[in-house]
Amino acid sequence: MKEKDDKIGILFGAGAEVCFGMPTGSDFAMMIFSPEEKIIEQAKKDFKKYYDEDEKKFKPFGVNEYNLVLKSIIENHIDKLPYFNDEDENKLKMYIDSRNSFKESKELNENAKPREKKTIYTKENFLALVQTFAAFYLIKKADAIRRNAITDLELGHKIQELFNDSVNSIFSIDYENFLKLKAETLSVLLAKKDNEEVENVGKEQINLFIELSDKVKKIYSEIFDYQLLLNEYYGYLFKENSCGKKADASETKKNKIVSFLFIIQQCIEQLFNEKKPFENTYYSDIKENNPENFDIASTNYSEIDGLNITFLNGVTNKYLDLKSFDIVCGEQAEKAKTCVPFIFPQTALKPLVSIDSIYPFVDIYNRFEGCKKIAVVGFGFNYDDVLLKSMFHKLILDGKRVVYFSYGEKEEEALADLEKKLNIVENSLSLTVKEIDKNRNVVKENKNWLEYLEQN
Repeated sequence: MKEKDDKIGILFGAGAEVCFGMPTGSDFAMMIFSPEEKIIEQAKKDFKKYYDEDEKKFKPFGVNEYNLVLKSIIENHIDKLPYFNDEDENKLKMYIDSRNSFKESKELNENAKPREKKTIYTKENFLALVQTFAAFYLIKKADAIRRNAITDLELGHKIQELFNDSVNSIFSIDYENFLKLKAETLSVLLAKKDNEEVENVGKEQINLFIELSDKVKKIYSEIFDYQLLLNEYYGYLFKENSCGKKADASETKKNKIVSFLFIIQQCIEQLFNEKKPFENTYYSDIKENNPENFDIASTNYSEIDGLNITFLNGVTNKYLDLKSFDIVCGEQAEKAKTCVPFIFPQTALKPLVSIDSIYPFVDIYNRFEGCKKIAVVGFGFNYDDVLLKSMFHKLILDGKRVVYFSYGEKEEEALADLEKKLNIVENSLSLTVKEIDKNRNVVKENKNWLEYLEQN
């Protein structure tokens, strides 16, 4: 075994798990806000097991919370909305013109599950999709609208007809509706559409419906940001009990964030278990190359057999006791009945909720100080990653060699972005950025990332 100062430190972020099928941040955001029934059912069971046996207190986020997230997008991330070209505008016209002729089909709905019958192929749902697409269009065109209205007056009038209260009704649309269209729902539509024996099932409408829902979902997945929502609700986990109507509102918000954490936990666990084994991943590379030679930290949440990983943002098999603020195992959590999953998704509070949650940062910082070099894989150093940004700022300025593997961005651009995020005023010789491909090879050297680390 190598001495401590011969080890290589590694920080893994969410991008390190994309290679074996885990979703990106935007895809995961969509998943946890429109979870499958099996996710909800298991989350509800765990809610009763570890937190409160009253099933009625399990309250997933709904329409009001969706609109809060959209408000955050509009206020803070309008630049992330896609550019709408001529083809998009022509499509929007077509969708608007189709809304009156769009018909419900009993044949299409007869094979759907009971709870799906209210949410699938209907005129009302198609209209909601058209409104949503038009709303995004209006938001993106907002500056032009203020200056000289929409250039295409015909399209402007058509969009205006969609909303009862001008643009203000953008904020009152049931955006949750189309997100509840599960994969099996679309499969029903597709099966009906492709069945030549079935007559008069509105195949043109099915194509429109699927095309439009795909467009809207794509926009959502690219811009969906639930940071504001978690910042709004997370503090209620630790709010002392009070009396009256304020207490009821406070408890409702607390139950919603608790329920949300159990849903996230199940999304991670069920996804992660389905994607095993981990051949041809960053983790398998390390397992095949003397894992004791590495000090590994991760901002992800699932344990890997055979690897000793320090989890910085929580882990799915641990719980936070809201009474004692201790981090406990499942058996202790079940006894306490006051525990929530110890995981920190996008929230500015991460992970400052327990003295126990600070120790891993101090421990990994001390170990990284003793490593001969440190690699960063799949981690973006976002604005809410303050502790880790502070850690690497100090390590780099102290001369510790840090190799940042960039996927999807050229080395020069990634280096400039990283120096800005970490507040590195002058170019640091101890910071290296290497572009990496989907096969985990360093592009310019054509070497496996781990081989590059060990040889350079």
